[in-house]
Amino acid sequence: MQIKTEKIVGNLVGVGKSSGTFGELLQGMTTNNKDFLVTLPITLNSETTFTSIRDYSDIITFPSSKIKAKTLASRILKKHNLPTGGVLDIKSNIPIGKGLASSSADLVATARAISNTFTLNLSNTELQSLLKDIEPSDGVMYDGIVSFYQKECQLLDQIGSITRLAIVAIDEGSQIDTVRYNKYKTSFYSRAEKLEYECLLESLSNGIRKRDLNLIGKIATKSAILNQKYNYKAYLEEVIFICNQVEGLGVVNTHSGTYLGVLLSQECEYYNEKLEGVYNHLRKIKEDINVFYTM
Repeated sequence: MQIKTEKIVGNLVGVGKSSGTFGELLQGMTTNNKDFLVTLPITLNSETTFTSIRDYSDIITFPSSKIKAKTLASRILKKHNLPTGGVLDIKSNIPIGKGLASSSADLVATARAISNTFTLNLSNTELQSLLKDIEPSDGVMYDGIVSFYQKECQLLDQIGSITRLAIVAIDEGSQIDTVRYNKYKTSFYSRAEKLEYECLLESLSNGIRKRDLNLIGKIATKSAILNQKYNYKAYLEEVIFICNQVEGLGVVNTHSGTYLGVLLSQECEYYNEKLEGVYNHLRKIKEDINVFYTM
């Protein structure tokens, strides 16, 4: 989302936004040995305001912990020979370290804010090249659902979009640093597993294009099960059981995060009953339940 640039007391100001994603519908590795994921964009977002101040030689960032966003902002400004000083203000409602793309959303929103400030029309291709050595990216710079090589920061396929979905989720706790996780994760994918992931990716892409929600949910559940040997979720079996009890679409996993969620269609005739059923069952596992909604 781009918002019109304003002038405030002689300073240029621009705003950019990016959504998060509830983990991945599918995550694995292809036969060409590339890690990939398939996004599930949600309504939580990061919104960044950048104020260019010519008297500043550096970027002041709020919160000050957003070092990666500051690094990206500096790179964009220097690359385009723009004034290098200003204020970067990041506001986000995406939980950190949970596998919801909070960091990627901050970075994309930052790039869009600077692009908006100076009317750069920054392309996703240029953004990906700038992000590549900062951190693995979740592909949230694209609208809709995409398959994405997260480590290479490269688009695999812009798949499409699906009808309104809800994810009723529990958080298994703690936080995971995505950069460290991807750096030290040991992936022992056999040839057979890589072929299986490619088949799942093809089926999922077809399911999204055909709006086959049951197939999408089935593959999401399969991906969550396959990911257990990389990021074990203690409550996965129970959540799958609950999903089956209420005839939910499937279970969605934040593969490098801490959330598990039951996927429901908001357009289902019995949506409210299913939502209440999942909520009540999950409350027996964890007291805090979150409901996320797709874009």
